[in-house]
Amino acid sequence: MLIALRKLFRKFLPARLNYLIYRYRLRHRIVKGPPEGLDLRTLNELCLDHLGESLRHVSHVHISYWKSFGAFRLLLQTERGQYWSLIYKNAIYDPAHIPALTGLPILPGPPEYFVYSHRQGALAQYLPAVYLCLEVTPGRHYQYLLEDVMQEYRKVQYDSTDILNAAAELPALHRAMSEWSLVAGQDHLLRFDREFSTALLDYVRGNLERYLQQTANKAVSEIYKLWPQISELHQRQEFYDIRTIRPIHGDYNTANIYIHVRNMRRIKVIDWEWAGLGVAHADLVSLLKRVGPETQQRALASFCEQVNGLSLDEHKRLYRWCQLERGLLDVAFLAKQQMESPRKVDWVPDYIQASAQQVLYAYQELVRR
Repeated sequence: MLIALRKLFRKFLPARLNYLIYRYRLRHRIVKGPPEGLDLRTLNELCLDHLGESLRHVSHVHISYWKSFGAFRLLLQTERGQYWSLIYKNAIYDPAHIPALTGLPILPGPPEYFVYSHRQGALAQYLPAVYLCLEVTPGRHYQYLLEDVMQEYRKVQYDSTDILNAAAELPALHRAMSEWSLVAGQDHLLRFDREFSTALLDYVRGNLERYLQQTANKAVSEIYKLWPQISELHQRQEFYDIRTIRPIHGDYNTANIYIHVRNMRRIKVIDWEWAGLGVAHADLVSLLKRVGPETQQRALASFCEQVNGLSLDEHKRLYRWCQLERGLLDVAFLAKQQMESPRKVDWVPDYIQASAQQVLYAYQELVRR
């Protein structure tokens, strides 16, 4: 009921009023001036180009809770009182900032720069407007100034209507990505192929061993006990025989999906740093990893109706296999990050626990056949 009221509230409020309410709610977290790495001259030029007025005032809110850098919401005001909100993303991908990258068989980050710098075709409707797209250090450091989609869109909530809507739109997003890649190319997309899957197992096992030396986590401990069986199942040829590799978002979760406040068929998708060539079901797994079994079944059924070439049983088994792999990645990545980062995050152990339980559930479902 509360979620429904929030949706209705956002739908009819003018963008400026939503902006002012947001400022009031987060007034204790607002910092005067631009964030590090962004200068006033750039912002002033943007205001002149898009609003026809010079910049009067800027402040920002840090919205990447587990990173000291990351994403910021900029709150701009022009000389004549116009309000404008932008997203500034200062993305750094190196072990000094993200320790979990060490040993990971892929490097996230470059795909997002590739997507945003080639914003075209059918894929453009799913992307925020891009005002600045800069590769500071090739392969490692990127800066973006993006449309703040929350002016007209709202983040997907964990209720069945939103989840099912996002699942139903996923095949269309994949088609748009495939069409886009025919023009833009695929060289800068990550490869979630068999080589990645094999290397991932080594990354996972090493980090599970270290994590269990520091933490008595029952679900992680159970994965480690079952490791020979889990790794054998993960590498079974049947899953590679039925896989179709195609462009995917790579992190299609509720934090990265926004629905238009007046038209639920329109969505925006952000954070393309994990975009690559992989199995379409992996994006569905990202979306559904925190929802109940009934919503999962309905979403999978909706997805399968739009994706031909596999039987329903093959769809289900491939979905569970992707659930197994994504759970392993999440457990290992977050465990390594939590162990080695000087910036500890309170919610990470619970997230590791939930991801480990997902691995065990997917494994049990797959061996039940």
